[in-house]
Amino acid sequence: MGTFNKRNMFFSTILLLAAVVWIGAYTSEVKLEREVEAYLLDSRQYSAEDIDYVKASFGINPVLGVEVHFTDDPEARYYYKRHEGMITQYNAAPRDGIDLHHSYAYKHKEEEVEAREHVPVQLATMPFAAPAMSSTF
Repeated sequence: MGTFNKRNMFFSTILLLAAVVWIGAYTSEVKLEREVEAYLLDSRQYSAEDIDYVKASFGINPVLGVEVHFTDDPEARYYYKRHEGMITQYNAAPRDGIDLHHSYAYKHKEEEVEAREHVPVQLATMPFAAPAMSSTF
């Protein structure tokens, strides 16, 4: 009987931790969605009718980003994140596929994103040192 209670306690603890993580993730998504929407309405002067879709999701970089669709640009997706306490647009892409040739004319692409795309990236050049090989086994 004692083993059964320990097992129940273990699974209850795991369930409680999973619920806390899920609730934390959900509230983070909702909070960032609201922040992005407030940024678009207040700072960028969009109206609520201009915005068709706002959805936060977890990714790799940024860890939490928001995808936005505008009603007058139905073929594009715009991505926003919180960076150093500010909401910034970090990417734009077609709704379906990838714009490999940068040929799509995005109506809501912010200036900072355009400027970053045209800055040449210089790769760090570090001298490559091959590891010394030893002949002793």
